[in-house]
Amino acid sequence: MKMNAAVEQDVWKSKYLLMQHEWRCQQNTIGRLEIQTMKLQSQLKQQSQFCTKTGYILGYCLWKASQIPDVINIILIKEKILELSEIMSGVLTSFNDTYQPKIPITDTEETRFVLSIIGLVANLSTVDAGRRFFSQTNSGKNVIRLIICILIRIPSPSANQLKKISYSALYNVSNYTVKISSQIINAELITVINNDIKDVNDTRIEPDLRFFALKLLQSLIRNVCNKAAYEILLNNVSIKIF
Repeated sequence: MKMNAAVEQDVWKSKYLLMQHEWRCQQNTIGRLEIQTMKLQSQLKQQSQFCTKTGYILGYCLWKASQIPDVINIILIKEKILELSEIMSGVLTSFNDTYQPKIPITDTEETRFVLSIIGLVANLSTVDAGRRFFSQTNSGKNVIRLIICILIRIPSPSANQLKKISYSALYNVSNYTVKISSQIINAELITVINNDIKDVNDTRIEPDLRFFALKLLQSLIRNVCNKAAYEILLNNVSIKIF
């Protein structure tokens, strides 16, 4: 019996040592995986920063180049603008989803990248072909919807350039047809516009931001064409427009 007990003890001891060895091996494996994960995260972060910086630089150049009419005509070729609008939607969606519930007002490469995208929309919509694309095609309307989603979450009051350019883009598109104004109007947007205009004594709101907001509101009011949009304006505008 004593011999059997000793044998059994040796068996359990062997099993324990084996399990201990396996546990150490697993810990070593976990340690290596954690190091690899940290390295991959660092690489992804560097890649993301590089892509953001590259996107901002290219976007900025395209934004400024689109001030030239011939460049606008090239961009608005059907195949090119469709492909470009998909890129725009991707960038704006990523930015919109990342920054919930408020858009940062700090000057980062990400916000500058988005600024260049919205600035490009503003420039392209200075011509009828651009306004038509952003008001009548699904791809174009999705870009405008995303701009509105971002705009209504920029902290207010704010002298943020992103908000001014967004107002400009929406203003240009709103002037294409009467119907597009009703598509743009929603209660949150009108409330944001109203707040940026109404307090003339608030020094945190720069005069040119108030000017862009006022231009957009006047355009939307002038072109309102259905009862639902009219009621949104009636319920959310608390200023007098002369």
